[in-house]
Amino acid sequence: MTAVTDVMVADMRVPESREVLERAVALLRDRSWMVDTERLPDWVSMRSDRWEDTELSLTRFESFQVDEFEDPQLAKVIKSVRARVGTEGVIVLEFDRKDRP
Repeated sequence: MTAVTDVMVADMRVPESREVLERAVALLRDRSWMVDTERLPDWVSMRSDRWEDTELSLTRFESFQVDEFEDPQLAKVIKSVRARVGTEGVIVLEFDRKDRP
């Protein structure tokens, strides 16, 4: 089995950080994604029948933790975004896909 994880940082243009995941979830539901686990306002896990063996995790930027030693490139991106002003509407999306032989 092969596992692939892609990480994206997105600005949802929502002025209140506690509402950012609700907006992202609503947009993804419109595209046939379903909520698996919900821990609002910080984290949501979703799946889609269209994207088999794929899990999507959405994390409010203020709640996202990254290990510098595990993924130094991602840590650098997160540090750069944290240095910006106005990250209230930013979320981190992690796509985890497991390909079976």
